[in-house]
Amino acid sequence: MHRKLALALGLAVCTLVPAATAQQPYPLRVPGESGPMPGEISVAVNYSLAIPLKSEDEKSQAEALESGRRMLYAIAANECKVLQSTIATTCRIERLNVQSNVHRNSRTTDQIQVSGNATYRVTLK
Repeated sequence: MHRKLALALGLAVCTLVPAATAQQPYPLRVPGESGPMPGEISVAVNYSLAIPLKSEDEKSQAEALESGRRMLYAIAANECKVLQSTIATTCRIERLNVQSNVHRNSRTTDQIQVSGNATYRVTLK
């Protein structure tokens, strides 16, 4: 009985291994997997804004920081239009990182510094 079971398992493994290792005619994508599809590339763009700080109170500073981030989000969202008008047929934001902080400077006006970097996935024309 054990011999028949071992033989059956051996045959099953021998049958499944070639099918699992056969080359696919196109790359398979696992749902949720990132990375380029054929014909796609990544485009990385860096942004930086300096906005004069008009008030010392915390509420005004918080509003200015949010306003700066909103500007950067709008710029990043518009970048796909720029890419599609120049080098890409399709575009999507793959990654966006935004930082904002207050810079105090005794020689000039205090300012809000907002910077970020974005990665876009595009299909070239």
